[in-house]
Amino acid sequence: MNNPAKFGGWGAKGFVSIVSQPDSVRCGSHTGVIDGSGSMDVILTGIMKPAKSYIVRAQIKTEGGSFQLGVWGMDAFFNGDLQDTIDTKGVWSTVQLEFASADSLKASGQGMFINNYQRSGKKCFIDNWEM
Repeated sequence: MNNPAKFGGWGAKGFVSIVSQPDSVRCGSHTGVIDGSGSMDVILTGIMKPAKSYIVRAQIKTEGGSFQLGVWGMDAFFNGDLQDTIDTKGVWSTVQLEFASADSLKASGQGMFINNYQRSGKKCFIDNWEM
């Protein structure tokens, strides 16, 4: 989370620092935040490989409802996302999503996300996000 240039997405997403909001940073110098409606994405094209098992893990703190942690592009024949709904009720929690990529990945690319698309969450802090 210390390099904002590695993250994409849409909506009200950004980063807070330990200087500006020390109570909102789990560790390190920066934490990702979705404040309202938005998605924080990491592109995995060229990183995700076919026919492999993966674990996506992050420290998450949600406020005001649920968000979702998910991946896309892990199967050339599956048009949806693989995701799990999370609501930590204002407490930092370790969230984990396990999946296996198919023998063929989507040609349009792969990635992972945290968002509140069709969910009720108002604010989400993200730290220590890894795959």
